Amino acid sequence: MQVSWFSNSGSQGGENSDCVYAVGSVVSIADGMGGLSDSASAARFAAEQSAKQINERIENGSFCEKTIHDTFGAINASLLQKLPGAGTTLAILALFDDHIWCASVGDTKIFAFLGTQSMQVSIDENLSEQTGLKVHQKILTNYLGKEDAKPPRISKFSAKSGSVFVLCTDGVSEVLDILEFGSSCNELRQEEVCRLLSTQAQEQEPKDDYSAVVISVQ
Repeated sequence: MQVSWFSNSGSQGGENSDCVYAVGSVVSIADGMGGLSDSASAARFAAEQSAKQINERIENGSFCEKTIHDTFGAINASLLQKLPGAGTTLAILALFDDHIWCASVGDTKIFAFLGTQSMQVSIDENLSEQTGLKVHQKILTNYLGKEDAKPPRISKFSAKSGSVFVLCTDGVSEVLDILEFGSSCNELRQEEVCRLLSTQAQEQEPKDDYSAVVISVQ
């Protein structure tokens, strides 16, 4: 698979609390929760450790669905111990044995573009306070660093050539309708899709940090 990504600070400035990490056959993206302590450190720890641990199991041939559950659980326990009060979302994509595995906690999203079929793979684990279409506040109902964090939502796809997956933080998904990029994912190379997403997101001047990963299955 081929991977392209971007990660930028939002218009409010400050430290970027998003983190993208890729190693071997695994890509991860995390969004540290603003308002909580050590949000950037939590995101970096979750993204790096999840990708490293899952890729290690892929390389030694012991990867299975339980690997994902165990990894997310271990990261949650580590955050509670090492960074109490911190929280982060996490989404990962892994290629193993001709299948694509996707998993997420929180509202960092995963989209799949499978030929003519486009879908959001992840679920939004948050509550929104809004008037009409205007969202005033979002409250995450599940994240890593939470005492009663729920297990990740896991999906599995055949690794068909030409399939494209997009993982993005809410800084991107709140200003762009990712599903509208289906034709671009089918017609452009993954680095061109990534550049298009970055440019169009930047034009919206998102306040939040904004990051995305585009993965093309070869």
